[in-house]
Amino acid sequence: MIRRSPDDPRVILDTLRGPFELRRPRFPGETPAIEYHAGDIIIEQCLDEVLTWQSMRVFDLLDRVGGFVSLTDSQALRRTILDSLSAGWLIVATIEGNGDKGDPGWDAVDAFRAAVGRTFRHGGAAYRLVFREDADLVRREGGYDAISAMHAQRIVAAAAKEAKLPGLVETLVAHIVDLNSPASQHGFVLLRKPIPVARPQVATQPLTPSQLAPQATPRSHRLILEVAFADGTAVGNAAYELAGPGGPCQGRLDPKGSAVWSEVKRGAYTLTIPNLPKKEG
Repeated sequence: MIRRSPDDPRVILDTLRGPFELRRPRFPGETPAIEYHAGDIIIEQCLDEVLTWQSMRVFDLLDRVGGFVSLTDSQALRRTILDSLSAGWLIVATIEGNGDKGDPGWDAVDAFRAAVGRTFRHGGAAYRLVFREDADLVRREGGYDAISAMHAQRIVAAAAKEAKLPGLVETLVAHIVDLNSPASQHGFVLLRKPIPVARPQVATQPLTPSQLAPQATPRSHRLILEVAFADGTAVGNAAYELAGPGGPCQGRLDPKGSAVWSEVKRGAYTLTIPNLPKKEG
């Protein structure tokens, strides 16, 4: 992770291969550190975070390449960046001091995040697998909790199997470490987004059943009518009258001999069909 001052104008992409700079080419034909191809989920997911935390830097960068976009339209900003990458007006460049790219865990985590996303869900909770060096920053900005390595290994292994990546489980598990592990131990830390818990409602004063009764909402019921002749043939399109606790009401059966009344009171009802149609045949 690169430590930056608030005045640092660079747009930094936090990728699984370390931090890279999103910038204009310094000379025609400059080779990017990461080649962007349309639909590259890793780069595109990085951009979502960039637009959240570095929107002003992105706006300034696009202004320098002639991309005039409203700062409040994040989707337009995103499209302009991707179009600029495709056209070569912007590149993803290496930052001096980037970590070693020979770590075998990178490819495994890269494939894992490409399959499940930068944030994935397991057991109802949202998780992120991040560089150990970046964990503190992500925790502060996103409100995440760090998961112990042993617990994280089980979660990531299960998520990888669900994503049909069983061949990556061993490598992924081997590169998961604790947040408080020694500084010399490089690897990835699993972070979890806390699940919000609704505060229980507490009465400010004791209430008796008699006090609660007037506040209770009366329960309503639904009445379903199905009328047919003795042989099962539906009495369709017939007018009917219904008498019960709620008073008399009238209606007409549908072609299948049915009718539904909602919000009726519980009790006995009497159904009358004044002009019962004759059964054909």
